[in-house]
Amino acid sequence: MDAQPSPSDDMSDLERRLSEWRPSTAGLDADGVLFAAGRASVRPGWGRIAWPIVSGCLALLTATLGVGLSQERAARLELTARLHDPKPPVVTAPSPMPEPYEAPSTEPPAADSYLAARRALAGNLDSWLATAKTEPAEGPPTPNRPIWNVGSHPDILEP
Repeated sequence: MDAQPSPSDDMSDLERRLSEWRPSTAGLDADGVLFAAGRASVRPGWGRIAWPIVSGCLALLTATLGVGLSQERAARLELTARLHDPKPPVVTAPSPMPEPYEAPSTEPPAADSYLAARRALAGNLDSWLATAKTEPAEGPPTPNRPIWNVGSHPDILEP
């Protein structure tokens, strides 16, 4: 029994030529064929486009930040040079005239003011105590309230 039937007369010319072709046994790599078939079976997705886009955006961001950093460094170095430069800066516009200084009033401060108490303390402590008021202000007398100690009035807090 013949494994391959002989070409019959009912085949076209193309069919006869195709039936005469035989695969080559040399150079056939099964792993390579399966790898190529696997790659061909996958549809190209966003992953093939997204990674180059993300990488490009990160490269642009890096370049932008690098330029900003170099400009900031140049400004910092210029400021440092200006701080160490002994020459005063050039003023192009005249500065406005400052308002005239008002001399403090020659009136003495009130006796109960902070300034009078500070002057008395700076001069002599005894003189300050003599100027301090020991009399209560006018009005009703303040009630004499006892100082409470721990446990002195337990009856007030109990129900």
